[in-house]
Amino acid sequence: MERKNDEKANSLDNAIKECKEIVLNHRSQSKLILYSVSSFLILLIATNYVLIVFSGIDIQIVLDSSWLYIAAGFVMMVFGVLMSIYRFHLKETAKYEHLHIGFLRIRVAGNNTETGYQTEVRKSLTENAFLFDTNNTFLGTNKKVKNPLPGHPTSDISTLIINKLLDNIEFQKKDKPSKAAIVN
Repeated sequence: MERKNDEKANSLDNAIKECKEIVLNHRSQSKLILYSVSSFLILLIATNYVLIVFSGIDIQIVLDSSWLYIAAGFVMMVFGVLMSIYRFHLKETAKYEHLHIGFLRIRVAGNNTETGYQTEVRKSLTENAFLFDTNNTFLGTNKKVKNPLPGHPTSDISTLIINKLLDNIEFQKKDKPSKAAIVN
């Protein structure tokens, strides 16, 4: 009997330890993403500075506008992808922190078997301990268009505008006239 309690405690302790490790891993990955975004932006600024100051050409450099659009699109794409990966790590961190707290609640309920813990206290500790709501509360749960790059400001704003427009538009099926009505 004592061995079963030790195994249960070890498995619960292992789950708590595993959640802590996953949270630390996601936090370190999100820091790495932020460092790479900041170094990417610093590199971009430094490149522009070198091109303008040390090139020996006036500030009014005449370039083909298509190259500027391609470069701006590339910068926006890299920034958007990195921010969506960063947001993924933040969501995973929040989810596993919630699971960690749920396991701690189960441990408290399991370790305290006195009469005071047999009723509402145990129920409140164990009920919905692992329920994690993943709905996006900013836009609501009735989203029609899913955000392709969550976390990127322009993507969030454009998705919000499209969803607002779709909420105001009502689609109706157009009835086709029958062949008898066309003949007459």
